[in-house]
This record gives sequence, structure tokens and C-alpha cells, in this order.
Amino acid sequence: MPSDQLIVVIRTIQERTFDACKALVVKQIPEQLVYVVSEQPFEAALRCCYQIGIDSGVKWMMTLDADVLLREGAVEAFLSEAERLPPYYLQMEGLVFDKFMGIYRKAGHRMYRTQYLSKALQCIPPERVEIRPEYATLQKMEALGFPSMEIQTVFGIHDYEQYYVDIYRKAFVHANKHSEWITHLIERWKAQASHDFDYLIALRGLYDGLMSLTQACIDRRDYIEGAHRALEELGIREKTAPTVEQIDFLLVKSILNQVGPIPLDTSKITPVQRLKNQYQRLGLFRLIPYLFGAILSRAGEQLKTSVT
Repeated sequence: MPSDQLIVVIRTIQERTFDACKALVVKQIPEQLVYVVSEQPFEAALRCCYQIGIDSGVKWMMTLDADVLLREGAVEAFLSEAERLPPYYLQMEGLVFDKFMGIYRKAGHRMYRTQYLSKALQCIPPERVEIRPEYATLQKMEALGFPSMEIQTVFGIHDYEQYYVDIYRKAFVHANKHSEWITHLIERWKAQASHDFDYLIALRGLYDGLMSLTQACIDRRDYIEGAHRALEELGIREKTAPTVEQIDFLLVKSILNQVGPIPLDTSKITPVQRLKNQYQRLGLFRLIPYLFGAILSRAGEQLKTSVT
């Protein structure tokens, strides 16, 4: 992979999987292309990431939260997908399997085109105003004519092997950030809590988040005291740090194999939306032969049906 093409910036707030996250990246690209950002709160980390991208001189910057564990070949696959983006697109995001949501979703990884990061830097909201600072930034950039794209490629897993303190914080924030998911989360976590303390801690964090009357933010420092109190009341000790050898590509692969492929739900996708998605993915010049091939394929199927 050419050194002038891509850097990876890992954002960390002392996640239990930071060393493993970095090791899985370094197995895919040279270590000198990997940067680490640990500023808090999140808005400060985002500014630092964007500035690294601006100063790097490369075309693409992949950002990765340290609670994401990449599958083998993910970096190259992500870069290949990004190269298909129309030139005015700011960034692309794929999917990871989320332990606590129990679904494939967008979380903690993006591929940014660095030439627009100077503009994006000016769109970062003030600290502790937005519960989703990066999303708010991307919305402003889209309004300026620099949209984002979501793709259905799976690049890894999210929120596995985390410290209880961080699980508590995320569940607390979920109570305010994903209110539409609360019923699903309670049902899922209660079913798992008897054999996995991760879900028990998550239930406590969710409860505390629902009961809190203050505005939630994503600054880890705000939740340490509450998390420690919850662990003490539940009689649970914090996890020890894992070795890098305990978390590898085989673990990621086994989890993805266990949860299975992305459920295919085309009931809500209209033909117009499907065509728009293909246009965004392929661009006009590649879309035309794609459509021509699809028409020929359908005609062939109809011909085979007519003679059988």
C-alpha cells in the first residue's frame, strides 16, 4: 500500500482493547502510518484527528475507535471502497457487528477524504453541546455540498472485550442517545445478563441513564464515579487487561461467523432508492454498463423460463 495514500488514526480513551485494536491495524499497514489520539472530550479528539489528516499529505484518513476490532483485510477493503466515491464526497462508513445492539451497524470507523478536512474542522460543534459531535459535523458538511456515504461492507466487531466502566458509560449514553432502542436493549440484555456480566453492567448503566435528569455527553470522565459505584453495589470486580495474543483475527472471524451475515431486508428499498445507491457507489460511467448487464441478465432469466 503506497505510503502517500492512507493513514489510520486510532482514537482511544483507555479502552481495554486499545493494544489489540492497534495490533490488528499494524498487521495490515506499516506502523509509521498509524497515529493515536487520546484527547478528551470527543470534540477535542475530532479536531486533533482532522488536523493530523490535514498535515499528513495523504489522500485518505481512516479513523478508528479503539473499541473496534478489525477483521483481516479490512483496511485494504475499506480503501478500495473509498476510491469509488464521487470526488465531492467527504467520507464513507461501513458496518461492524455491535455486541450490545446485537446488529450490524455504523460505529467507530470512517474513511475521510483529507482534502476537505480543513472545511470540516470549522464545522465541529462546541464542546458538550451535541451528543453526537461527529454526526453533527458531517451534517453541516453535507449542507455545504460534501456528503457522506454508507456502505454495507462489514469491517469488524464493536464493543467486545471492553472494561465494565466503559460499558456502563455507553449504556448510560444509550438511554439518551438511542431512546428508540430501549425496549429492544432491555430484552436483549436481560436475556444475556445471567451468563455475561457485560450485560448486567449495561442494564445498570441504562437504568442510571434513564433516571438521570442531567444532559448526557460522551466524555468518559463524567461516568467513572457512577460506574465504580455500580460495580461495588453489584459485587463485580473490574476486568484485568488482556494480552494482545488473546484478541486476534481468529477471534473477530469466529464472532462474525457466529452472528452470521447481514440480514437482507429489501422490503423498504424502492427501485428508485436502489438505483440511487448504485449510482452513489459506482458513479455514472460505471453505472451505465452495470445497468446494461442487469437488463441482459434479467432477459436471459426470462428466456430460460419461457423454454422450460
